[in-house]
Amino acid sequence: MPLGAVRRKELTYYRVHFREAIQKTGILCLECGLLFKSLPQHVRKHRFTSHEYKAKWGYNRTTPLVVLSTHRRRRRVALRMNLPALSPRNSLTKALKARRGRPSPHRPENRTAQIEAAQARVAMDFRPAELRAKDDALRRLVGQGLRAREIAERTSLSYRHVRKRLRALGLKAGLESRFEPAKRDLKILSLRKKGLWASQIAPLVGIQIRSVDKRLKRLKSQGFTIPPPKSPRPNAQRKVADEELLVLLQLRLPVREIASRVGIARTNVYLRLRRLKKRGLWKRF
Repeated sequence: MPLGAVRRKELTYYRVHFREAIQKTGILCLECGLLFKSLPQHVRKHRFTSHEYKAKWGYNRTTPLVVLSTHRRRRRVALRMNLPALSPRNSLTKALKARRGRPSPHRPENRTAQIEAAQARVAMDFRPAELRAKDDALRRLVGQGLRAREIAERTSLSYRHVRKRLRALGLKAGLESRFEPAKRDLKILSLRKKGLWASQIAPLVGIQIRSVDKRLKRLKSQGFTIPPPKSPRPNAQRKVADEELLVLLQLRLPVREIASRVGIARTNVYLRLRRLKKRGLWKRF
């Protein structure tokens, strides 16, 4: 049986301030405005389960929809019947630990209030004083032309933390790294401008071919112009060199006849001639 009812204007207020609908003397139904000691049985008339009702009006899943006196009485009855013995292992211990620190067993919607307060702080761009001072210092250092690694060395912050804060503050200038090519990189670039391949540059510089390719890619990513090789690719394991294919092509022989003369597949000849054309080594194909 309902304990009472509220007017329509009051019901509108309680729907906005839903936490105040749970009172010590009764719980107000936000659907119809009636006051009950226990709400789960009543919300079935509105074709809601207790979980659906909580989700609709913003309650937490663990909020009891009963008055404080009824909640305590049910707890005493459950302990008298030794129901904790039928529950899973350590469930009572976990429940007692979860209840610690709450203002009352009724548990008002503290979590919802904390979430709303946190959202309000985010909307106001609120930051602790210590974090605000660090961010201001990062802005000044970036304004002086320093980069993330230099800032980390000057301050007590880690390089990873500095990059994270610079991304959050939108300071992209501090994230850009200053690239200064080494002497070996400049030598590799000069040899490439002469038209040499990576396999030809590697023995002259004294490093592996893979290292030459990596250094050329890094120079290209930093804005350096990497010209293409001017000669065919040297390959000692090839049966026929590219120069021989170019000589036969100058005789205006078709691809099929070139393949039969040199003794390799026609598809291989066709693909190699296409690569030579892309490098600008010949014009007619």
